[in-house]
Amino acid sequence: MLGPNSVVMARGPDSFGLVGAVLGVLAGKKRFAKYAGQWSAFPGERLPARLQRWFYASSLWGGPVFANAAPDPRRPRLVSILNASLSRQDWQQAEQGSHAREHTGPLRLLFAGRITPAKGIDTLLRAVALCVQAQHAVQLDVVGDGSERPAAEKLAKALDLGACVTFHGWVGRAALFEHYRQADTFLSGSRHQGLDKVVLEAMSFGLPIVATDISVMPFLVQPPRCGLLVPPDDPPAMAQAIQTLLVAPQQRTQMGQNARARSADFLFEDLEVRFRQMLREHLRLAV
Repeated sequence: MLGPNSVVMARGPDSFGLVGAVLGVLAGKKRFAKYAGQWSAFPGERLPARLQRWFYASSLWGGPVFANAAPDPRRPRLVSILNASLSRQDWQQAEQGSHAREHTGPLRLLFAGRITPAKGIDTLLRAVALCVQAQHAVQLDVVGDGSERPAAEKLAKALDLGACVTFHGWVGRAALFEHYRQADTFLSGSRHQGLDKVVLEAMSFGLPIVATDISVMPFLVQPPRCGLLVPPDDPPAMAQAIQTLLVAPQQRTQMGQNARARSADFLFEDLEVRFRQMLREHLRLAV
């Protein structure tokens, strides 16, 4: 039962959370929502997710919505709070890997995350193949596992990428951080996402980003400040972005420095401060 002073927190996209949200509205309770998925529509999105976003953005909900979205002055109840994955201590330790990298040998590209259809690993592999065909020296490290890994490995073999693509599987946090230190550029081929936390981690290590132009990525990467964005499912555009950075080491270094500075805006400690501030401002809670 909801007490007289209770506050309803709804999480989306989640059907069970939506039921609780509706009950909170009917009970007239103070309420807020945390929407972890992509706030904008995308091809193939399920109807329930669209309905939930509509509900949380409507006057029916009436409370603030914390989302992985860019600030929008037209929507005062849409609160831009990006998911954090690094503490200030982590960020400071990452500085060891954010120095100007030695740019001898192949350009070291890194993907980290779940290998699922939404992550677009096939786009990255096809882009790397195009770079190889253009006689550019690149090396892609794939860190992570998932349902699409067998298909991805099969595709890499079909594209004859055995010499320049390595699948590492899941690794511990320390090993992942070492991959960030060794890389030159971080790749993200996601077709849709709320916020890929590994992008923020890579930025904290001073890596320029080549990613798809979806969700909150334009707000985060601010191209060309911290990297380059390309359309999803477009291997030639991804390959062109990789080649642009490959031949411009000074630009890569500057983007990486900008990326590290940008990542400092999204640390755990600052997230807690902002979250408390928003609860006070929007719900008049003494937190």
